Amino acid sequence: MKTDKNGNVVPKCQVPGCDKYAQNTKSADDPRYRKASWVRDEFFVENGYVCNSCHDKHRADAKGMTVAEMNADTKKRNEEARALGFKDLYAHAVFMEEEEAREAGFHNVEQLRIHKLLLKVQAKGFDTIEDHDKFLQLKRANKAGYETTAEYNKFLNELRAKEAGFTSAKEYNTHLELKRAKEAGFETVRDYNRFMDLKRANEAGYETTAEYNKARDWANCLADGYTNLTDWRNRNHPYLKYRKKYCENIDGRLGFTCQTGIDEMLDVSDGEFQGMLEVDHKDGNSENNSEDNLQTLCSCCHAYKTWISGDGQTKGRKTIRKEKLEAQRLDELEKVA
Repeated sequence: MKTDKNGNVVPKCQVPGCDKYAQNTKSADDPRYRKASWVRDEFFVENGYVCNSCHDKHRADAKGMTVAEMNADTKKRNEEARALGFKDLYAHAVFMEEEEAREAGFHNVEQLRIHKLLLKVQAKGFDTIEDHDKFLQLKRANKAGYETTAEYNKFLNELRAKEAGFTSAKEYNTHLELKRAKEAGFETVRDYNRFMDLKRANEAGYETTAEYNKARDWANCLADGYTNLTDWRNRNHPYLKYRKKYCENIDGRLGFTCQTGIDEMLDVSDGEFQGMLEVDHKDGNSENNSEDNLQTLCSCCHAYKTWISGDGQTKGRKTIRKEKLEAQRLDELEKVA
């Protein structure tokens, strides 16, 4: 077992058959060991640690070259980039990628990369990037002997915590977050996270975190095949994913016909007025999210239905959630006993 200057174990390359240590891409005082997505995807390992030799060989193979040929080609392209006025090959590549993004009509390079990644996973038979990621995560879990990704992730988190001397993954994660914040000169994790969010936004060319998050959401929205940001954000919501673009009481199901005309007078297609449309649980049970039990009503019709049906007398979501948590707590106590 090899350790670095800080006493931490240096991870080994996770490419089968390789006995070398992962490449340190920073410095001896502040090491960062190389991880590669291709190692995770190809060999179904968690981190994807890789040594310099395996990483270079993979890059060379992808180009149909030997490592020596790739290094010679890289040297030649660096010279060509400098001749064009760029610092090196990387600076030239960044410039070319930005030009490609503009010509293709994307707002930034990140959107272009997401678009290319989507085309790549679709060629493998997946509809979205998210579907492809879930497939790989499940395959890694199955290889480790777990039926679901959630079970495997829980096992890994608890294992890391115990190895570090903590009683739970939650306690360990809290320790790591606070340690990282204090090393960066912040007193709280919240202050550190806000600083990092703003830094990422600025580096991407945005003045505020909100602008950056919206641009990133739009990129993911379009990549997943949506044209409406609100619909994309609600795609996994238990009941908002079923919200329609109009009040369903236009058919008079509540004993009168809705007169708001939201579907005709307001443009809900871009999500601007979708907040005026709400999803009602027909039986008053907020836990019954089957599509047959849901209907879209405007704020006025929803308020009337809630009053006339006595939905306000039933348990709310917070009460139901609190009761569930209490029941889980009691079950855990019984198991311990």
